Amino acid sequence: MGNTGKRITLTLRQRNTTTNVLTGVTKPNVPGDPDYVAPVVDAVACPIDTVLVCPDFVMALSGADSITWELSIPRSVLNNPAFAKVRIHLWNDTPVELQTVTLLKAEFTPTNYKTAVFPGLVIPDTYVVHIQYLDAADVEILACNNAASIIMDPVITWEGTEPICLVTPSCTLPAVYEPVTNTCQAVDQVPATPPSAGGGSPGIASGIQNNQWNNGGAQIFNPGYPLNGTGTVAAYLTVPHFWINGNFQWDATGRNFVDGRMNWAGVWEASNPVEWIGFVRRIDTPVAKTVYVAMSADNAFRFSLNGVLLVDCDTASGVITGGSNFNFWNIYPVTLAPGTNYIEMWAKNYGGPAGFAMEIYDMTFAQLVAATSQADLVVLFSTHDMVGQPFDLGTGLGWSCPATYSLDTTGAGDPVCRKVVSTPPSTVNTGTKHYNSRRRLADGVPDGYSEPNIVGGLGPVIPDVVDAAACPIGPPTTKSVFVVNETGGLVVIETDLDTYNFAPGMNGDIWIATTGIFINRSASIWKFTFLQSMPSTLAPSEAPNPETLAANNGTHMLNIDISTLNYVRVAVP
Repeated sequence: MGNTGKRITLTLRQRNTTTNVLTGVTKPNVPGDPDYVAPVVDAVACPIDTVLVCPDFVMALSGADSITWELSIPRSVLNNPAFAKVRIHLWNDTPVELQTVTLLKAEFTPTNYKTAVFPGLVIPDTYVVHIQYLDAADVEILACNNAASIIMDPVITWEGTEPICLVTPSCTLPAVYEPVTNTCQAVDQVPATPPSAGGGSPGIASGIQNNQWNNGGAQIFNPGYPLNGTGTVAAYLTVPHFWINGNFQWDATGRNFVDGRMNWAGVWEASNPVEWIGFVRRIDTPVAKTVYVAMSADNAFRFSLNGVLLVDCDTASGVITGGSNFNFWNIYPVTLAPGTNYIEMWAKNYGGPAGFAMEIYDMTFAQLVAATSQADLVVLFSTHDMVGQPFDLGTGLGWSCPATYSLDTTGAGDPVCRKVVSTPPSTVNTGTKHYNSRRRLADGVPDGYSEPNIVGGLGPVIPDVVDAAACPIGPPTTKSVFVVNETGGLVVIETDLDTYNFAPGMNGDIWIATTGIFINRSASIWKFTFLQSMPSTLAPSEAPNPETLAANNGTHMLNIDISTLNYVRVAVP
């Protein structure tokens, strides 16, 4: 430690004031003593030490990519008037300078000690520190090369965090599991009401055109449009003779009976009815997707998705932005759910000229905006192709369904009304634990870094582990038996896990171990039974008389919670 320029008295000696001779008695010089002698400035006896010497500097690993360092500046350096700052240089052994830290002299008051971290380092590597003392002009007054070094090569490991138990979803037959929406989907079906006019036959679509239609071009609406069909317009499409009827928008002299999408795809029924008529299209998609439904009508139009009304312009003059319902070709984005979707499109006339046109595009917004001709369109449905075909929908001239149901014309025979019913699946633990995240350890100690447990991070994917204690395996909350077909003595039975066929000659007891269902057949007439409780040691033939359920083709025979049952039995009386 260097001199501070102050002289301190440590011991007091007793002196005879008469003879001025020391008596040999001494005592410590402590504050509070009446004889205490305070420190005094004495630069001659205690010259201030200003020698420049290198500091004490140490480093230690702190995590997988950081080094913690400690610096102590000697007092003699701080006393030196030329010293203004210290600069720390971190190099690797390539050598390449990686980081620098500059500390001012004032930062070492009142203590001469500092600590901090070199972050974000690459491992493994060797790191060396060089230190400079600088004056106020950044001129070096002392260099301390190789002040410290460290080899950074910790053992890096990873461990999983945020564990969850993996579950298996299950659905009660005949519903099937849809993984994208995580729902059980089943179709409820009822007969459609046939047309009341024309002897029960639907009306026929005739092609029709009008020189007033689509004089404004086309408009694409943003998602979130209200039920009345208005909303914010994302783009106006104004290609002459394709989107616009005429040479330019609102061309009163050049409009004709050919231009525009409504003239291309316009249809109506010959009797000019005053009722809602239209078409339905079923679209099956394995994933969610967006299509565009385009419509014009003289006078009103509406459309629904899976029985839910999305747009209804039920007015003679129309409420579409920019004029009546036939001035524009109105295009709406519609998001389809994975699986089966039904789009119903309707139109209605309130007197005078009549007609409507409807199309469904499997295109992106950008592709629609860029389209300039028929060849640019990807069309899933167009009323242009329905000329000469029967109308699907109508109260008198077409088929109709109850509210929330959609007409399905894809099967053989008469159309039917269907509704997709979605319900949450039941789940059961699989006994497997999954980690949503992982964290990094340096020499077995977490260093504070973590990331999602997915491919593409710094660390490896932590695999799922079997852990029946943390994730106890549980049975499904429900199981079901469903009779698929029952003709000529052959019975086809579906369970939650598989399908089984039983011929008339298969008499006796049949045990389906994978599903926990017991089937017994000894006659040609089937009845299905389940046991509320039964000792596991009791043979099926020894079971008490169980409750019976009559078998009917296409109906559920069992849909109950059987998680506590020893087995389920399907048997004759």
